[in-house]
Amino acid sequence: MNISIDKIIVVLGFLAVLVAIQFIVKLRTRNRTTLDNHTSKIKLRSRLNLSNNERADLLNVDGKSLLIIFSKGAQPNIIDITPPFENPENGLVK
Repeated sequence: MNISIDKIIVVLGFLAVLVAIQFIVKLRTRNRTTLDNHTSKIKLRSRLNLSNNERADLLNVDGKSLLIIFSKGAQPNIIDITPPFENPENGLVK
């Protein structure tokens, strides 16, 4: 086996680049952890598997209830199931 100095330098340079990328990624993700302390406005309330290829998710998004039905090979169907709000002052339904 013929191991030359050039091959060793290439391998060490490659390893240095990988370590530098790992260091940069860790620095960037550490700054994002402060954003994770805020509460999310999207909450998964329930998930129901309808079949092997279909499921229904009930989400709360900023006070609204949404039913999302996922089917294989089709776009998800989103249905707003928030109950109507009646204003007690004028009786109008919002």
